[in-house]
Amino acid sequence: MKPQKVHVYFDFKSPYSFIAMDAYFSLQKKIPIELVWHPISLPLDVMEKNYGQVSKRSSVQLNKVKYLYRDCRRQRPDLMIRPPIRYFDSRLSAAACNFAFENEKGELFIQKCFPKVFSREIEPDNIEHLSKLLESLGLDSSMFKQDQERFFKKTTDEWQEFVNQGGFGIPTAAYENELFWGALQIPFLEKKLSSTES
Repeated sequence: MKPQKVHVYFDFKSPYSFIAMDAYFSLQKKIPIELVWHPISLPLDVMEKNYGQVSKRSSVQLNKVKYLYRDCRRQRPDLMIRPPIRYFDSRLSAAACNFAFENEKGELFIQKCFPKVFSREIEPDNIEHLSKLLESLGLDSSMFKQDQERFFKKTTDEWQEFVNQGGFGIPTAAYENELFWGALQIPFLEKKLSSTES
């Protein structure tokens, strides 16, 4: 019997994506599923609409951002989660991740990249930072740079695919035309997968 496919959309600048990763990996060990990873990037205009411009946030927007990070730390107190000092265009890290997947190192890239982003060790839109990360995984970063536009296009196409199927927030898992937004929805995803399996 073929493993069931679950599509996971995530963003390297999203703390909620970061705290959900271990749960997705654990789910893959518990149930015979294939996780199909889709690194995407929430556009800047969406970020500013939800959270305001970094230097011009209203009190409500600032409270929202502070709560977001407190909530993530409450759910995963074992992780270092430092808020970024600016908005990132994370298409570059998404593209690098897709390159890693093409070279069978995608899940390892995810596991290494997120902690580095949220400890502020690397920036997800910095080509030199990402090149060093790729090299540390035994990949040739010059090959990524040569083919960067193709991976950028894949990231853009997958964002549009995400929106077209009803997506709006990340991380989101998609299974059988149903969306499960956020780490707190993973138990419901597991329940659905288990019922389908039986």
